Amino acid sequence: MRLTIVGVGMLGLVFVIMGLKLKRFICVVVVWLGVGVGVGMGLDKVVSWMEGGIGGSLGHIVLMFGLSGMVGKVMGD
Repeated sequence: MRLTIVGVGMLGLVFVIMGLKLKRFICVVVVWLGVGVGVGMGLDKVVSWMEGGIGGSLGHIVLMFGLSGMVGKVMGD
């Protein structure tokens, strides 16, 4: 069942990025949350899982740089 949830998440990610042309970083974060909740993890555990997956010590920094870079681009346009 978990493998099915991951597969659906991957297909959903490809569809949202290619079909709807949304920002890739936001799509990856949303799919991470969806897959984590789908396999039965709590939201607090999903967030720590995301940070560990990104790189442990750089988890918070990468998320902040990614989000602030997108906000800066939107404000600049």
